[in-house]
Amino acid sequence: MKKLIILVVSVFFLLPLSNAQDRATFNTSRSLKLENESKEQHISIDVSDEYDTFALSIDSNIREGKMSIEILDPSGEKQGNFSIGCQVGGVNNPTTKEVVQGQFRKTFQNPKKGKWIVKIIPQNANAQVQIIVTQVQN
Repeated sequence: MKKLIILVVSVFFLLPLSNAQDRATFNTSRSLKLENESKEQHISIDVSDEYDTFALSIDSNIREGKMSIEILDPSGEKQGNFSIGCQVGGVNNPTTKEVVQGQFRKTFQNPKKGKWIVKIIPQNANAQVQIIVTQVQN
């Protein structure tokens, strides 16, 4: 009986490890610094056939102005968006400084393959954006 319990516990803990060895993970990180920027920026992300999971993480902070971020799949369909902006400080109140942070996280199982676009739409923005992509092979 004792040997059976040890065997069951061993299989329970070792089975996930054998599956994990067959997985591949690919990560990229990109940082952008916008200074008094109003020009739209497009960041393309290639989602390849060999990966079954696509996770997107966007961290941003803005010190002045406004900024919207949109995520578009290869067919051009919007898969997410968010906007952040400062409410105090700036030209009208230069003695007050504000920093606003925004985060976006989304995981896609069996995503559309091809070029995804992260569209950054600033309006007189002083901001930083970090885009972290993880693709996992199941």
